[in-house]
Amino acid sequence: MNILICSDGRAASDNATRLAGLLAPALHAKTTLLGIIEASADEQALRRALEKQAESLRASKIAVETVVHPGEPIHEIVHQTSTAKYDLVIIGSRRARST
Repeated sequence: MNILICSDGRAASDNATRLAGLLAPALHAKTTLLGIIEASADEQALRRALEKQAESLRASKIAVETVVHPGEPIHEIVHQTSTAKYDLVIIGSRRARST
């Protein structure tokens, strides 16, 4: 089984990572953590957040691959799921609302 965790590095993503951390060992799942860089100024903060999330998974004895791409999140998630097979996709992001 393959799990994809889509993370923007915020609190909602931490919750998604914790959920995957509960599921992955029971399912013997290979886990991929995907981050999308929307603005180059955000890249370092995103990479730090992803590494922290990956460390929490590794602490639970879960092997995790981290993938980072620049682009628009929905397009990049569709691209990632088109190039690799995932049985479960967990999106850890909160929708930004416009006024």
